[in-house]
Amino acid sequence: MNVLQESTRQELAGKLNDLIETTEAVYTHIAEEYPKMLQEFDSGFTDADRQISLIAAEGGNGLDALHMIMDNTKGCIQQTHSSFSSLSSSDNSLLDMLKQSIKRLDTLEELIAAITFNTEEMELISLNAMVVALKAGQEGGGFSHVTDELRRISAKTISEAKNLTTEGKQIQSYFEEVQRTADMITQEQDRIFYSFGDKLFSYFSTIEERLTRIVNFFKTLRTRADDIRQPLIRMMEAVQTQDIIRQTVDQISITLDKIQSIDDSHNGNGREDWLLDELTFLEQVANLGSYLLENIAAAITENSETFVSSIEEVKKAVETIEHERDIFISRQIEGESRDDGIYDLFHQSENELGAMLKNTRKVPKLKQNMRTTNSAFLGRIQGLEEGFQKFTTLVGRFRNIHVAARIEVAKRQILKGMQSTVQEMRNLTDRIFSDVESALETTKEFIETAQEAEEGFRDSYRQETDLVSSFTLEIQRLYGKLKDTNDEIVRTMQGFTLFNLKFRELFGSTDADRERLAGLSQQARSIMEIFERTAHSAASRKAQILNERGQEKWEIREQRLQEIVNQFTIYAHKARAGEIGGFSVETGTQEGAVTFF
Repeated sequence: MNVLQESTRQELAGKLNDLIETTEAVYTHIAEEYPKMLQEFDSGFTDADRQISLIAAEGGNGLDALHMIMDNTKGCIQQTHSSFSSLSSSDNSLLDMLKQSIKRLDTLEELIAAITFNTEEMELISLNAMVVALKAGQEGGGFSHVTDELRRISAKTISEAKNLTTEGKQIQSYFEEVQRTADMITQEQDRIFYSFGDKLFSYFSTIEERLTRIVNFFKTLRTRADDIRQPLIRMMEAVQTQDIIRQTVDQISITLDKIQSIDDSHNGNGREDWLLDELTFLEQVANLGSYLLENIAAAITENSETFVSSIEEVKKAVETIEHERDIFISRQIEGESRDDGIYDLFHQSENELGAMLKNTRKVPKLKQNMRTTNSAFLGRIQGLEEGFQKFTTLVGRFRNIHVAARIEVAKRQILKGMQSTVQEMRNLTDRIFSDVESALETTKEFIETAQEAEEGFRDSYRQETDLVSSFTLEIQRLYGKLKDTNDEIVRTMQGFTLFNLKFRELFGSTDADRERLAGLSQQARSIMEIFERTAHSAASRKAQILNERGQEKWEIREQRLQEIVNQFTIYAHKARAGEIGGFSVETGTQEGAVTFF
């Protein structure tokens, strides 16, 4: 009966060699690839830190740059608002000046009324003088002609006075139109500038708050993701047991080399003792090999379980972090509700800026209406001046008539009684002339005021046109930078990840490594079963021989096992061999001591 054939020993040696080669291949692969995975993990963190810095504006166009652009935009808007307010105050001053000037219309009305009254008196004098001239007969013919001319000029003067009265009322109406236009402009400007920029500034604040929240969220994710490092390190530490596994397999190989092929089919005198020694040694060695292989299988199984738990821990953490990242970014960019996302906020900001630009362009157009209305007003005043110029001509004719009347009275004795009438004509003429002069002076001052206002409105219009143009260009420039910065931030947000593609690829291969480890454990256990069967076979044959000899046990006469164990490097293995062989061992390397690559 062959308890252990040479072929079996060679088979065991081959299987052990396969085990060590496969184990080394698997563990070497893990030892080479997993540091790369940890390196890519750290690289992902470096990229994430860079992306967070970009958004936080520690470099590139980020939150600080966005804040500066927004501040510049606010400053531009506030400065423009202030400039419009200043120009509006200037316009109001011009309008107040016109209001004060228009009060002089009351003086003009009084002057026109006085001119009318004195002219009517002149007309009565002309009628009385005409009666006297008619009574004088032929001698009063010349005086009659003079009085007729006086009556005619008086009538014309009264007519012109009525026209001027009407013109004055129209001027008042035109000024009321100027006032209405000014009030309308004031109301429109108040509407435009009442909350000029407030809504935009609110959008800006929300955008900055949102981006700050994003930066803080990414930093939190980064801190949480760092916890993944520990299971990754545990996976790397697990493969350090390869050195122990290799030493253990080497120790099995040492014992296997000492096993001889046992053939007890030809027993003779003296061979039973030898056979019992060999069977006992074989049983001891097989039990020791089984124990060592059990250790190997247990170590590999522990590694595999470490891999399983670590892989699941990492996978769950990565999936959770990435899912939260996707949800958060989606909500921040697209918004949790309508008009709530970064894109929407920037779009609303753009619309608000467009509305502000459109409103500011209205202001010069409103002022153009003011200029048109004031020009018409000025034209009416100039028409009034022309009316008083006609008065001046008429007053000159009054003086001529007065001279002619004095000559006629002086020539005709019969007209001597008209001297007082002629003097009254002179007095009335002087009063009319004085009133006309005063009216002309008042009108000229009025015209100067209106012209000054016209020039002021024209200058205000020009300044506001330039202001709108420069404001539009600056806002467009700033908003262009704002949009570029926003686009870069959004791109950075969308590309933010803590786990790069290479890390994902390397981590994806861990399942295959776990399966290979499980296969190694099974491979070790299959070899262990051969050792167990060999130990059982040796023990059964030894028991049979001892029973035939009437003995219960057998003490091996050799110390081969002890000699073999002295070559072991792991104390726990020596101790177990001592228990199996019934001898004591000296202290050595403790099992579990890690030899690093």
